[in-house]
Amino acid sequence: EALLDAGLGFDMTAGQRRCWLDVEEDLCRRLAPMDRLVFGDVGFGKTEMAIRAALLAVRGGRQVAVLAPTTVLARQHLNVFRRRLGPLNVSVELL
Repeated sequence: EALLDAGLGFDMTAGQRRCWLDVEEDLCRRLAPMDRLVFGDVGFGKTEMAIRAALLAVRGGRQVAVLAPTTVLARQHLNVFRRRLGPLNVSVELL
């Protein structure tokens, strides 16, 4: 997590930190599949939460798929995920 924090470029807000702790709890400590929707306005950290959740899943030996409603957004996510997860040796591809 320290490497992700270092690459973020800003400190998470209290709301983002609380959201992350909830997502982390769902992924790491519950037996049932995660059933959580993270939502917010543009620029409020939803992609960052997805990156962190993806890293947890990959470190747990799983593959991750991220869906986007447009090709433009899919390419933007590809670039951000590669920039953030590439230094951690996580392969990110566009399908």
